Amino acid sequence: MPTQEIVKVFGTHHVRTVWDDSAEIWYFSIIDVVAVLTESANPGTYWKVLKNRLKKEGNETVTNCNRLKLRATDGKMRLTDVATAEQLFRVIQSIPSPRAEPFKIWMAQVAAERLDQFQDPERSIQQALADYRRLGYSEKWISRRLKSIEIRKDLTDEWKARGVEGERDYADLTNTIYKAWAGMTAGEYKRFKGLKKQNLRDNMTNMELILSMLAEESTRQISSATKPRTMPEHHRVAAGGGGVAKNARLEIEQKPAAKSSPPATPPTSPPWPRIPPPCPLPPDASPPSLVTRHSAPRSAPPPAPQHPRLAGRSPCRPSPCHPPPSPPPKIAPAPSLAPARTEPRPPHLPHNHPFPPLAHENRPAPP
Repeated sequence: MPTQEIVKVFGTHHVRTVWDDSAEIWYFSIIDVVAVLTESANPGTYWKVLKNRLKKEGNETVTNCNRLKLRATDGKMRLTDVATAEQLFRVIQSIPSPRAEPFKIWMAQVAAERLDQFQDPERSIQQALADYRRLGYSEKWISRRLKSIEIRKDLTDEWKARGVEGERDYADLTNTIYKAWAGMTAGEYKRFKGLKKQNLRDNMTNMELILSMLAEESTRQISSATKPRTMPEHHRVAAGGGGVAKNARLEIEQKPAAKSSPPATPPTSPPWPRIPPPCPLPPDASPPSLVTRHSAPRSAPPPAPQHPRLAGRSPCRPSPCHPPPSPPPKIAPAPSLAPARTEPRPPHLPHNHPFPPLAHENRPAPP
């Protein structure tokens, strides 16, 4: 079996652990756990005595313990007793040590809560919600995750009604669905995400959850319509349901993501001065029309640029609040710069010459 040895640190002690990739199970070194809980100078001897006592009591936990080669302190690989999490909890219950009491209290509390959930299944749902919130999941993601659990339950009920029995067959059909829409089996998908014992769907994004639900719901509806009887037929149906989700995934991936920019925040105050509201019109007056029926003549000058807040508005009728604009004042023409001339103009100068003749010009006209 493919395994991976990982050393975990508890205080000043090291606990050797092994991950079985095929069975997806953690194995813990019993001697290392005994050393952590008892602080014994010789944990190997302590475990040997405890194991003999448990065997005499008929404890099957010790009988079912596995032995794996782990790296010892001298660097050599030696066979060591290992236990799963369930077997390890049973060993901890048999260790009379003050450091083991917190584990015993915690296990008793979990067992009591589990018994309450058996009597009231709603507590299981509430506990799941609390766990998801504690792990930091959003409410929208939690609602989708609960919906995926419901769709998964409907699919397994459909498989059971069509003669599929056993968790192994369910796992094979699930791998067929994942292989169809994701290109990977469930185990390969978990390794792709770097997961060990964690649930794959608990580590999916919103889009992955939606595609997974689409694949399983499509499989259920196809199975309900075609009524498969053999496992090859069930696998063809599972591949067809996963193909529906695959087509949706490819279509989404081909379309570019919509780039939506956040709306601009309006300024707290306009950059121009505020304009007072128009005064009310007299009762017998009709409001100004916003539609211009006749266009201005072509010879008329272009209208002056209006303020942005006044663009498109019709002016109010003359009223006490807004009197008609007064005509512009008449400006007298500027005086001429040419001095007034009283003497006769010399004959050799033009009639419209504005300046008097210079000194050198006071000469007699040529004959």
